[in-house]
Amino acid sequence: MWATDTNLLVRYYTQDDKAQAKRALKWLEDHAPCFVAVSVVQELYWVLENSYGISPAKVLDVLEHLCRSPAFKVESSSAVARAIQAARQRIQFPDALHWALSGNCEGLATFDDKGFARKARKLGLEPTVIVP
Repeated sequence: MWATDTNLLVRYYTQDDKAQAKRALKWLEDHAPCFVAVSVVQELYWVLENSYGISPAKVLDVLEHLCRSPAFKVESSSAVARAIQAARQRIQFPDALHWALSGNCEGLATFDDKGFARKARKLGLEPTVIVP
Protein backbone atom coordinates (compact mmCIF):
# COMPACT_ATOMS: atom_id res chain seq x y z
CA MET A 1 0.00 0.00 0.00
CA TRP A 2 1.21 3.45 -0.92
CA ALA A 3 0.68 6.55 1.22
CA THR A 4 -0.34 9.87 -0.24
CA ASP A 5 0.73 13.36 0.69
CA THR A 6 -1.52 16.36 1.14
CA ASN A 7 -0.57 18.06 -2.13
CA LEU A 8 -1.73 15.09 -4.20
CA LEU A 9 -5.11 15.16 -2.41
CA VAL A 10 -5.37 18.93 -2.88
CA ARG A 11 -4.92 18.50 -6.63
CA TYR A 12 -7.44 15.64 -6.67
CA TYR A 13 -10.13 17.54 -4.77
CA THR A 14 -9.64 21.10 -6.05
CA GLN A 15 -8.73 20.39 -9.67
CA ASP A 16 -6.86 23.72 -9.54
CA ASP A 17 -4.04 22.49 -11.74
CA LYS A 18 -5.58 20.37 -14.51
CA ALA A 19 -2.37 18.57 -15.48
CA GLN A 20 -1.49 17.64 -11.89
CA ALA A 21 -5.14 16.77 -11.12
CA LYS A 22 -5.13 14.34 -14.02
CA ARG A 23 -1.84 12.80 -12.83
CA ALA A 24 -3.17 12.58 -9.26
CA LEU A 25 -6.35 10.83 -10.37
CA LYS A 26 -4.43 8.35 -12.52
CA TRP A 27 -1.97 7.61 -9.73
CA LEU A 28 -4.75 7.16 -7.16
CA GLU A 29 -6.67 4.85 -9.48
CA ASP A 30 -3.57 2.75 -10.12
CA HIS A 31 -2.59 2.50 -6.45
CA ALA A 32 -5.87 2.35 -4.55
CA PRO A 33 -6.40 1.99 -1.74
CA CYS A 34 -3.92 4.64 -0.63
CA PHE A 35 -3.02 5.23 3.00
CA VAL A 36 -3.83 8.71 4.34
CA ALA A 37 -2.15 9.61 7.64
CA VAL A 38 -4.06 11.63 10.22
CA SER A 39 -1.47 14.40 9.83
CA VAL A 40 -2.38 14.57 6.12
CA VAL A 41 -6.09 14.79 6.99
CA GLN A 42 -5.44 17.72 9.32
CA GLU A 43 -3.18 19.46 6.80
CA LEU A 44 -5.74 18.92 4.03
CA TYR A 45 -8.39 20.59 6.19
CA TRP A 46 -6.09 23.52 6.90
CA VAL A 47 -5.00 24.00 3.26
CA LEU A 48 -8.53 23.82 1.84
CA GLU A 49 -9.94 26.24 4.40
CA ASN A 50 -7.07 28.70 4.69
CA SER A 51 -5.33 28.62 1.32
CA TYR A 52 -8.37 27.96 -0.87
CA GLY A 53 -11.03 29.77 1.19
CA ILE A 54 -13.36 26.77 1.15
CA SER A 55 -15.99 26.91 3.89
CA PRO A 56 -15.48 24.59 6.86
CA ALA A 57 -18.72 22.74 6.02
CA LYS A 58 -17.51 22.01 2.47
CA VAL A 59 -14.11 20.92 3.74
CA LEU A 60 -15.84 18.51 6.13
CA ASP A 61 -17.73 17.13 3.12
CA VAL A 62 -14.35 16.49 1.45
CA LEU A 63 -13.06 14.74 4.56
CA GLU A 64 -16.19 12.60 4.74
CA HIS A 65 -15.65 11.58 1.13
CA LEU A 66 -12.05 10.75 1.92
CA CYS A 67 -13.12 8.53 4.84
CA ARG A 68 -15.86 6.76 2.89
CA SER A 69 -14.10 6.25 -0.42
CA PRO A 70 -12.70 2.76 -1.06
CA ALA A 71 -9.78 4.52 -2.78
CA PHE A 72 -8.39 5.61 0.59
CA LYS A 73 -7.45 3.98 3.89
CA VAL A 74 -7.53 6.78 6.43
CA GLU A 75 -5.48 6.26 9.56
CA SER A 76 -7.71 6.17 12.66
CA SER A 77 -10.74 6.57 10.38
CA SER A 78 -13.25 6.12 13.21
CA ALA A 79 -11.58 8.94 15.16
CA VAL A 80 -11.54 11.14 12.05
CA ALA A 81 -15.26 10.40 11.56
CA ARG A 82 -15.94 11.37 15.20
CA ALA A 83 -13.97 14.56 14.70
CA ILE A 84 -16.01 15.41 11.60
CA GLN A 85 -19.23 14.91 13.59
CA ALA A 86 -17.97 17.14 16.41
CA ALA A 87 -16.83 19.77 13.90
CA ARG A 88 -20.31 19.79 12.39
CA GLN A 89 -21.49 20.78 15.88
CA ARG A 90 -19.25 23.88 15.87
CA ILE A 91 -16.03 22.52 17.34
CA GLN A 92 -13.10 23.59 15.16
CA PHE A 93 -11.89 20.56 13.23
CA PRO A 94 -8.29 20.56 14.54
CA ASP A 95 -9.59 20.63 18.12
CA ALA A 96 -12.19 17.99 17.28
CA LEU A 97 -9.47 15.78 15.85
CA HIS A 98 -7.30 16.16 18.96
CA TRP A 99 -10.34 15.23 21.06
CA ALA A 100 -11.32 12.26 18.91
CA LEU A 101 -7.79 10.87 18.94
CA SER A 102 -7.84 11.12 22.76
CA GLY A 103 -10.69 8.62 22.97
CA ASN A 104 -8.80 6.17 25.19
CA CYS A 105 -7.79 8.87 27.67
CA GLU A 106 -9.58 10.15 30.77
CA GLY A 107 -10.00 13.50 29.13
CA LEU A 108 -8.30 16.30 27.24
CA ALA A 109 -6.88 19.41 28.93
CA THR A 110 -6.77 22.72 27.09
CA PHE A 111 -6.56 26.43 27.83
CA ASP A 112 -8.97 27.10 24.95
CA ASP A 113 -12.03 27.62 27.13
CA LYS A 114 -14.39 29.66 24.94
CA GLY A 115 -13.59 28.08 21.59
CA PHE A 116 -13.27 24.47 22.62
CA ALA A 117 -13.77 23.38 26.24
CA ARG A 118 -17.12 25.15 26.80
CA LYS A 119 -18.52 23.88 23.49
CA ALA A 120 -17.30 20.35 24.22
CA ARG A 121 -18.91 20.38 27.67
CA LYS A 122 -22.14 21.77 26.25
CA LEU A 123 -22.20 18.93 23.71
CA GLY A 124 -21.35 16.36 26.38
CA LEU A 125 -18.36 15.07 24.45
CA GLU A 126 -16.58 12.07 25.93
CA PRO A 127 -13.77 12.01 26.79
CA THR A 128 -14.39 15.22 28.62
CA VAL A 129 -12.54 18.41 27.72
CA ILE A 130 -11.40 20.53 30.68
CA VAL A 131 -9.53 23.73 31.43
CA PRO A 132 -6.95 23.06 34.16
